[in-house]
Amino acid sequence: MYSNVGARSIIRPSSDVDASATPGRDVHASGALDRLTRWAAKALRAPLAFVWLDDRAGQVVTSVAAPTAPADAEAIAALYGRVITKRRAHAVGDARQDAAGDRHAGPVAFVGAPLIDSTGHMLGCFCVADALPRVWSSHDMELVEELAMSVTTELELRTARAMAEREERWSDGQQAVLELIAARAPLEQTLTKLLHVAEAHAPGMLASILLYESARRGRGVLRHAAGPSLPRAFNSAVDGLEVGDGQGICGTAAHRREPVVVLDVTSDPLTARFVELAGEHGLRAGWSTPILSSAGDVLGTFALYYGAQRLPKPSDEFVIDRSIDLARLAIEQVRDAEALRRSAAQCTRARASRRRCSASRRASPPSLTARCSLRSSPSRSAACCAPSAATSCASPTPSATA
Repeated sequence: MYSNVGARSIIRPSSDVDASATPGRDVHASGALDRLTRWAAKALRAPLAFVWLDDRAGQVVTSVAAPTAPADAEAIAALYGRVITKRRAHAVGDARQDAAGDRHAGPVAFVGAPLIDSTGHMLGCFCVADALPRVWSSHDMELVEELAMSVTTELELRTARAMAEREERWSDGQQAVLELIAARAPLEQTLTKLLHVAEAHAPGMLASILLYESARRGRGVLRHAAGPSLPRAFNSAVDGLEVGDGQGICGTAAHRREPVVVLDVTSDPLTARFVELAGEHGLRAGWSTPILSSAGDVLGTFALYYGAQRLPKPSDEFVIDRSIDLARLAIEQVRDAEALRRSAAQCTRARASRRRCSASRRASPPSLTARCSLRSSPSRSAACCAPSAATSCASPTPSATA
């Protein structure tokens, strides 16, 4: 008989929200899920109802409605997997009669419905189970399906709240980076601050920025710019990385001018040369995205590293997109300022050269000065100068204007 004594809720992260905004920290989502699972157990007179979120780590949300309810995660996973595979409601009256379920020490009767969000993504499963065999009626199936839709709504609201909170946190960090850019702080300081902000939004992530440097011969290279949380030895090893396919995630991303995702560094051909280096520093997965200028030129790469195999989540994409925008702004500002300084220096040298040439003409004999004309080309004017000043009056050489 159903009992609500000892009801409890265990809540861990889902695949749609990062660890900084999990349902375990979302009071609204936690309470709503508890109410739905308790109602399901009571309405169907079952000792166990739970929500299992489909995560690569097998993380689960449960609400147990009786202290004696079985909580064998492996047994439950085997049952709920059928719902995930079929993507529709499914019921098992007696798992002991199923060849796949004869080893289960947990519930033997099970009914579940998938949690599918508005984009068609499978979030997990809403399940009700019993320790005794039973026949599930069509009414039972319909009730579980309706409750599954309510759970899906709660999870989507939870995700929306987490995204709003993430946007607010990011705005604070972004403001700090923009202030450094406006103050024309050293590029390394600005990019380091940016990576600290990015890493704060994705716990466990180690970020790096490499800057593209053209080479006179062959392909360009990538130079270390910032990587505050990565080991110095790793940063030193990738400094000067050649741009090209097979040159790790960053060299390949800069070469292809598109994001590169490596789930497992030890088995991906793109990182074959870097397996030992990554292993020494506990890095297993990595993703790199090229930083492109407003004109489409490669400025550098923004890379994320993790100590375990994993693919990017929506929260990671959020960090990547916004970090690249800020990095582009900071890099372009510094390079534009450098170009202006070079142009100003070139103009200063040209003016100085003209002044020296004019002074030399004034000091030359009248017969020589008469042959010089303001309409003459710079090279001819230089030839009219006194021999000692001819070199300084000539047009700047290509190397001087580079």
